[in-house]
Amino acid sequence: MIPFVPGEKVSTVALHVLGASYGIALRNPTVELPDGFTAVYPKTLDNIPAGGETIVVARLQSPRTKGEIKLRGQVGGDKYEQTYPVELAATSAKGNAFVPRLYAATKIEDLEANQGDSAKEELVDLSKRFAVASRYTSLLVLESAAMFKAFGIDRNTSTAPMWTGEEASESSGADGTTEYETDDEDSAGGPLALGGAGSAKKDSRAKSEPAADMAEAYAQPPPLPAATSTMASPPRSAPPAKEPSWRDEERSRRGPGMVPMRRVWDRKATIAADTSSTVENASNEIARMEREVSDNPDSRTRLEKLLGLYAVTGQVDRASEMAERWARRDALDPGALIARAEVAARRGDRTRAIRILGGLADVRPGDSDTQKWLAGLHEAAGENDLACSHRIALAGLRMKDAAIVADAIRCARDTQRSLLSSTLQSDVESSVRTALDRELAKPAPENKLRGDVQVEATWDDDVDLDVALIGRNGQRYSWLGDPKARVTSRDATSTRRETLAVFNAPKGDYVVEVTRAGQDGRDAPVRGTLKVRAAGTTQVIPFVLSGPRTDAARVRIYYTSRLVPVSGW
Repeated sequence: MIPFVPGEKVSTVALHVLGASYGIALRNPTVELPDGFTAVYPKTLDNIPAGGETIVVARLQSPRTKGEIKLRGQVGGDKYEQTYPVELAATSAKGNAFVPRLYAATKIEDLEANQGDSAKEELVDLSKRFAVASRYTSLLVLESAAMFKAFGIDRNTSTAPMWTGEEASESSGADGTTEYETDDEDSAGGPLALGGAGSAKKDSRAKSEPAADMAEAYAQPPPLPAATSTMASPPRSAPPAKEPSWRDEERSRRGPGMVPMRRVWDRKATIAADTSSTVENASNEIARMEREVSDNPDSRTRLEKLLGLYAVTGQVDRASEMAERWARRDALDPGALIARAEVAARRGDRTRAIRILGGLADVRPGDSDTQKWLAGLHEAAGENDLACSHRIALAGLRMKDAAIVADAIRCARDTQRSLLSSTLQSDVESSVRTALDRELAKPAPENKLRGDVQVEATWDDDVDLDVALIGRNGQRYSWLGDPKARVTSRDATSTRRETLAVFNAPKGDYVVEVTRAGQDGRDAPVRGTLKVRAAGTTQVIPFVLSGPRTDAARVRIYYTSRLVPVSGW
């Protein structure tokens, strides 16, 4: 495949095509990577014309690997093999933040070419996770703040690592160990040469601050090195004068001393023990919103807004009245169920909160996200049998997802449902069976905390407390989870500690709330400490819980912008 570069002359492209078709090339190439690499893409390589290159991506299973990359194929009808000794290490440097999207783009291209519609679900998932377009998705480009507002998109909520092009990437390279000679004077040492010789080398550039959540790594074989030869190279003519590019014209138009700049955004946070400003701001809006709800009783948006204001200001009784009013209008509305469950949780009635949220399975029986949410909720509560029931239901909805089916089989075995476990395994389609066996061979996934907003609470007395984050619109993040799977937690039922993490928390103010999870000793003071982490900032804040609940801290997530020079100018 010959890539077309915008602005390139048709004659130049034609020469490239002819060279690839009839010139010297490595045909039927294959690449063998060292141990430790999986998920290699593309599965089949195109012919590599002399002087050309190709990209191979893979996932690195260990932090470091050492071995040989073997490149095989045919050149002029003869077998060709080259070995490149390499030592590769995973890195999270900002300069390598482009790697996950490169991996996703290469995998998407390979899946589209070889599997087509059968891989639609995986293609859409890759496209959404890595912001890479596919034949089933597209990227929405908004060019102004007004357009973002019109589409209802908050442009500052992403916490994915951003590649700016300003940071140096870390890389390693190697020359081939096999030396080839040729009798073709047209190719000896010239741009059409294949082969190579030399010792291994490694180039490591300056490191930068690590980017967040860099889980993907890739291996890219270097271009084929030039062959050595005892024959002299023919004289070469001087290269033609380079035509001015659009970049040169743009520089000329801008004039001397003018450097184009672009804006980048940094996610930041402040943490404080004083929550009065957040509560006061919400209190000032309540009267106005109550009037709007009174004037527009059928407006769900206003109802949710008022309910959120009650939540932020700690008016649990009024929030309960509003949630019950919502439920009376539509008892099967998922939003009403969630609102009632949150009120029950804030009152310390954990059992009632779980029971209300369980109704979501009846309202949305075919929704896989709901089943996943409820499975995680019951696991956090230590109710493994109920959690497994939801994992089995989820597997029934997603039988082509090997990881989900494997989780269901594991939990069925752990809860003494061997017959159901065997049935799940036998019902899997043959196309998924290999992937399922691979997933089952892995250890059960760990409960890792995800997110740059984390609250770790510890206290002295043997009492069950719950920790939650209340957002500016009243959204409550606790161990109960949420529909968007942003929350992970640990020790939800412990009588000494609890940890909560929120992934990709939107910007704004959050109140850290501590509540009693039971009804006993509701007036006995409990003293503890919160260790709050947010966007690289950490603060330790003591708290005293004298009643059923208290607002213990405030977290503010915000973004600042700065201008940096555009790379390549």
